[in-house]
Amino acid sequence: PGEPGRLIDLQAGQRLGGVDILLPPAASISGVIVDELGEPVYQMWVAVGRRTFQNGKREYVAVRRTVTNDAGQFRLSGLPPGDYVLLATQRDARIHNAADEPIAFAPTFYPGVTSISMAQPIRLAVGEQVTQLGFQIMAVPTATVSGRVVTHDGQPFSGRISVIDGADVMNTNGIIGGGTVTSTGEFRITGFPPGIYTLTARGNGPTVETPVDVRGGNVSGLVITVGPGATVNGRVVTESGAPLPPISAIQIQAPSFGDSPGVGNANIAADGTFRWSSVIGRRVVRAASLPAGWWLRSVLLNDQEITDTPLEFTHGQVVDGLRVVLDNRSSQLSGSVRNTDGT
Repeated sequence: PGEPGRLIDLQAGQRLGGVDILLPPAASISGVIVDELGEPVYQMWVAVGRRTFQNGKREYVAVRRTVTNDAGQFRLSGLPPGDYVLLATQRDARIHNAADEPIAFAPTFYPGVTSISMAQPIRLAVGEQVTQLGFQIMAVPTATVSGRVVTHDGQPFSGRISVIDGADVMNTNGIIGGGTVTSTGEFRITGFPPGIYTLTARGNGPTVETPVDVRGGNVSGLVITVGPGATVNGRVVTESGAPLPPISAIQIQAPSFGDSPGVGNANIAADGTFRWSSVIGRRVVRAASLPAGWWLRSVLLNDQEITDTPLEFTHGQVVDGLRVVLDNRSSQLSGSVRNTDGT
């Protein structure tokens, strides 16, 4: 499981038999979730996550989840071998304008900690059935987050804000709450269990993501600015001065160097120039989907090398002088890879 398959080389007219695929049994994790009094907790989300590369960084992402029954029991099955973290979190987060829950269950990782950095990984062998793996979650006071949403020119913005689990909780790729913004730009969202969250708002431009830390209690006076983002003017050129490959085969992208939202690709004219609107956040610039034999040589801003230096794009900013340099002359790199025992 999770490894590349074996290459089978067939000659013309050859018949090959005995190509058997052996399916190993899946592993599972089961147990019970209890509160501080030892009582089972009903209707709690329980998820397992594995480390993977996502958005250019290595993080835990949920791969299976279920809900506890009336006895607080859960079972997560169909798991390939590997290392997992186990998370229990409240199913109905009730993070919204009218949340009236002063107490909530904090997101808790096995064996009973509230930060993913302190979670104890669970190693599963092929087909292993781990049972009776219970732990306790704590009821804690909830927090309130309030502030204003304004446009880049300082005007109030009305709309909606969504709440997403942040850096200290496993990525479950879901919105767990939200609230409305009044006509004066004010918002107040209640019911946050302690943790780090991301608030998202979108105006006339890209989605703006703002981290908020409520581990210390209420957060007030938060200002979120929405707007059109930055405008980037640039050109795609070649290192040698040779003609560009077909423009239709080139994609200029700005992947996030952190947790900034997506901004799409730049539209490139026939002469290699591009004007890119609504770019926001901390990003690096890349050329993607290049034809075979072409590579990104460098990214220059006013002739300064910034290939691996992220730029901070802000609302209303205009960035001129960006050059994306391509090359069709390859380089080579050789070496070796060893593990800790020298193999």
